[in-house]
Amino acid sequence: MRGYGLAAGLLATAVAGLHGASWAGAAPAGAAPAGAAVTWHIVAPPPPAGALWTAVSARTDSDAWAVAQGGASRPLVARWNGTAWSDVTGPTVPGATSTVPEAAGASSASDAWLVGRATVSRVTSTLAAHWDGTSWSVVATPHVAGSVLTSVADIAPGVAYAVGRSEALQWNGSTWSAFSVPAPGGAQPAILDAVAGDSPSDVWITGQYFDPATSADEPFTAHWNGTAWASVPVPVNKAELFGLTVVSPSDAWAAGNTFSGSAVTEHWTGKTWHVVPNPAKGLLVRVTATGPRNVTAVGYKSSPNGPVAGIILTWNGSSWVNDTVPVAGATRELFATSAAPGGHIIWAFGSSTSSSGIISSLTLRHG
Repeated sequence: MRGYGLAAGLLATAVAGLHGASWAGAAPAGAAPAGAAVTWHIVAPPPPAGALWTAVSARTDSDAWAVAQGGASRPLVARWNGTAWSDVTGPTVPGATSTVPEAAGASSASDAWLVGRATVSRVTSTLAAHWDGTSWSVVATPHVAGSVLTSVADIAPGVAYAVGRSEALQWNGSTWSAFSVPAPGGAQPAILDAVAGDSPSDVWITGQYFDPATSADEPFTAHWNGTAWASVPVPVNKAELFGLTVVSPSDAWAAGNTFSGSAVTEHWTGKTWHVVPNPAKGLLVRVTATGPRNVTAVGYKSSPNGPVAGIILTWNGSSWVNDTVPVAGATRELFATSAAPGGHIIWAFGSSTSSSGIISSLTLRHG
């Protein structure tokens, strides 16, 4: 069972241009009519209304999870059953004044994880909650003050990984434990961005480390082969890789951007990572795949005042091509995407802002 962990840890960056605007929460105007011949179409966001849905993870075409901002002691969670999204009671964090889910992932209908952060008595700590098929419950994690878990890969009921800005955790079926992620030259990772895998012996992590040769933080990846973690270099400098998806041991993708704002897509072909040119004019923040010839990366074009338009790229097996993003509002952005291995439905989540500054949750569907 493949476990794709798609994080929403970049949300603070993705919505940086939306501060001070009003929030609507309803589906934006301009949704395509039923039967319209469009590749991507706007659909109603998951309930409840008024939430900003920041991450989505599809296990199959008829089973997906979404998480949102807006909760206090209880995160907002929704589930897709193949026909509609429904509100699911999230896990309660006693005494929390804020709970912010960042990512979700599932290996079966009765095994899913939600990760993020919770603030209790002004202390922010990592949050991990487990779905057992009936309800969500909070599970203890090693305490790192101020830490935030931003990505999770649920590969099997007894095998899951989660990473955050300053820690990496492994689930063994009964407890979460911390482990060290190797960076090039024996350096300590400066930040960990994403984790994804397709089996217990094929797991990847992306992050950054400080490279004394360039006096800058540089991107790197680390791979678990079932026995040990090893640092694997990537052929790009002064960049960060936010999105990660694993199709097979010889097929994985990472997406991000350079510090100068250029979109980056990298492909693992079994031996090395290769930079693959793409036509995006902006930032790529997430990537997902149904198979080797159907990979999707999303992000947004930006201006000095913030995001202005969403980006959807599709890999067709030989090149990246721009997909048409449905028009919604005066500006729009995409910061989450997910599709099930072998599936037909691809989700893309984001937000749109009207000319009067009203922010709406933006949910796109392909298939």
